[in-house]
Amino acid sequence: MNPTKSIIFSILFIFLLGFIWYAGLKPLYINKDINMADHYVRTGKCKEALDLMRSKVIYNPSTIDSYAKLKYISIIERCNARTPEAIELLKKVTEIRPYYTRTWIFLGNYTGDKSYFDKASELSPKREEIFVGRIKINMALKNYPLVLSNVEECINISPASRSCWWSKIISNFYLNDIKQAKIDIRIAGERDRDFSTEKYLSQIYNACETNNNLECYEVLFYIIEDRLIAERLGENFPYLESSYIDIAKKINKTDKAEEFLSHPRFNKE
Repeated sequence: MNPTKSIIFSILFIFLLGFIWYAGLKPLYINKDINMADHYVRTGKCKEALDLMRSKVIYNPSTIDSYAKLKYISIIERCNARTPEAIELLKKVTEIRPYYTRTWIFLGNYTGDKSYFDKASELSPKREEIFVGRIKINMALKNYPLVLSNVEECINISPASRSCWWSKIISNFYLNDIKQAKIDIRIAGERDRDFSTEKYLSQIYNACETNNNLECYEVLFYIIEDRLIAERLGENFPYLESSYIDIAKKINKTDKAEEFLSHPRFNKE
């Protein structure tokens, strides 16, 4: 064989092997590591997931770079491990895929910058996550009138959204519009959205305490009473019972609370 042709053939063969590795095999190996990291997250091993992504995926160039970065961001969010590094990666992804709405939403959630949600809204104006992101920012700022404005838009687009209904309810409690909060709780309940668990009750309690509003406490008193009946002697009963008695003292209903809790249905023997 002609030496020149042999050299050319060797170069082409090496190039072909490199192409097969970079475009075909390497992405498969990286994707395998991504799937393993995802498995770690699902099994509560966030440290292992993050370490794997950092050591074998994020800084390992491939044809699936943008996908890998998005998966890394997703894992960071699920593990609640937000870092400046993640924000920089997100910004790089927006340069690669500027029309990918999810990236702008991630940035908005990470930075608390409303402008990122505005950009996401330009791309997907009816996406619930955009409204939820704006609502979270305004909730953090305690700008409850603006929260209600965002909420109305969200509910119009997604009538059964738990996040939006809850934001509306808790905002009205903080704004001392107890009547509207009661109406919203009823309507949300008709849409199978229950806000009588410990997570939500504690937030209503904080709103009542912040405003020192007896009407607010009274609404909470009866919500807990209904929950006690449903819960009976379940695992949440001690928390509910304690909260019920505490609130009863604030609204001068201690006798009623003691009488209610003495009912045979709550017999602990």
